[in-house]
Amino acid sequence: MSYSHFLETVAKVLPAIAKGLGKKFFKLHVERFFDPLFYASDNENYLAASTASQDCFRNLADFLGINILR
Repeated sequence: MSYSHFLETVAKVLPAIAKGLGKKFFKLHVERFFDPLFYASDNENYLAASTASQDCFRNLADFLGINILR
């Protein structure tokens, strides 16, 4: 259960961290977060983490641009 809370927390704060660091610096590190965010978004057992990760991807796409996430 704590892993799901961790994933939810990461997904909720990551957009704010990205904005705080700035696009140029954050782009270098964004790929490190993809695996846990994709895991959370696809996992039906962690609905709160799934919703938070999907929102995180939307916010990151708005901030960085959709092509960066592709």
